[in-house]
Amino acid sequence: MRPSGISYTSTYLPTRPRVTLHDKGARKGGIVTFALAGETPLQTKTRLGEFRINVSVSSASSARIDLPHRGLDAVVRASVHAFNTESEIERFVKALASLS
Repeated sequence: MRPSGISYTSTYLPTRPRVTLHDKGARKGGIVTFALAGETPLQTKTRLGEFRINVSVSSASSARIDLPHRGLDAVVRASVHAFNTESEIERFVKALASLS
């Protein structure tokens, strides 16, 4: 059995050379936040959209307590939880791998 979507993405994504995870804390929830080196989070969102992968961008203006404190202008947010199938999560990881 494959680990949950959050643990799968949190384990796999850091192995990608251009991906930086921005999740904090020992316990992870159903949202993975990350950035892809060399492009803005909006560019990453747009490129993933070409694969029909829906993610959002959180900007510092909407996460005033967290992002500015860590020196981040924005991050990409992917929600991977009980509503996603294993194949959808794998498709997200493969699409991101093709970008990085």
